[in-house]
Amino acid sequence: MKSWKSEYLRILFLPKIDEEDFNLAKELIDEGYANGSYIPDKSGKDKLVYALNWKGINAKGRIFADELQLKIKKESFSYKVTQLCIWLGGLFIGYLVKTLSC
Repeated sequence: MKSWKSEYLRILFLPKIDEEDFNLAKELIDEGYANGSYIPDKSGKDKLVYALNWKGINAKGRIFADELQLKIKKESFSYKVTQLCIWLGGLFIGYLVKTLSC
């Protein structure tokens, strides 16, 4: 299952939006992360958007995309392992300094 963060990132950098992504694109437009317009679907189905005019990401959206990429990176296993190794290395160096200075 894809996370909402990766889905938003994918959509923000698409030049053209497929109909299956209209609802997420609508959310990005409503929040001001992308430029465009849409026509709401009034048929009562699950679909919220009937048509979408996607103009792409804007400056606010680029900042949002950078924040999402950082959050995704910090949630990754390799990032957590790296942070643990840095912490353990600092602990080990502190122990060596204390031991050698005595």
